[in-house]
Amino acid sequence: MLKLIMESDINTVANNLYTLGTESGAIKSHTREIFISSETINKISLELENDKKTFFENGQDIKNIDKLWASGLQNKIVDHLLKIFLEQTTQDHTGFFIDWKFSSGDMSTNIKSILPKLDLNDLGEKEQCGTWIESLRINGEAHEFDQESETKAFDMISKINLAIKDQGISFITYDTREDNYFFLLIKSSFLSKYHHFGFSEI
Repeated sequence: MLKLIMESDINTVANNLYTLGTESGAIKSHTREIFISSETINKISLELENDKKTFFENGQDIKNIDKLWASGLQNKIVDHLLKIFLEQTTQDHTGFFIDWKFSSGDMSTNIKSILPKLDLNDLGEKEQCGTWIESLRINGEAHEFDQESETKAFDMISKINLAIKDQGISFITYDTREDNYFFLLIKSSFLSKYHHFGFSEI
């Protein structure tokens, strides 16, 4: 019975995420069953059951451990489903991962794969007063970025968002907690709904 309840919870979150993805333009070519099959839901459910078993075994002295597990279950389900969601959007050319050591050329290539008609060109790198600068030309205007800046990726995407703002679309980001970045193109009117799944606007 518990497993069935958990699968029901997974299905609910999967439906919500799939609906949001299709309505916001992030998922284009996948049906609900392809996005997440019943076999995948079953697999996630079994993984969560194993997680729960380990959690309870390691927390025997914790008070209200049932409530503690239940409070974090939704986040665990979302984490599992978002891994699938992010990969699906890369297949649909609406999202992309980029390594933290990326160059302006890498960024340009990824953006052009999603927005091929955008007037975007990589201008490469140059040294300026002892600092290495990378540049992008967006809609005919050159923009320079500090190569070593920790915010370089977000600074670049921010300029791109300004260029596509009038189209009612924008890139948002999700923290992968790994050595890369993830960016997703959506209809701007859905920004607030993506906040519920841990995405941030730029």
